Amino acid sequence: MSMDFDNKVVELRNLKEVNSNDLGKIGGTSTAITAKYEPNKMTPSVEMEKR
Repeated sequence: MSMDFDNKVVELRNLKEVNSNDLGKIGGTSTAITAKYEPNKMTPSVEMEKR
């Protein structure tokens, strides 16, 4: 069974002990955008997912 993107973001963020601010910096986007991934309000582009 595949994991939804939002759940995978939460799992990896917790595993790597990265907060949403750091995730935004790593992905080259704002915290406001990355904060929308976890509640599944938006999904990233393919380019962003590769980062």
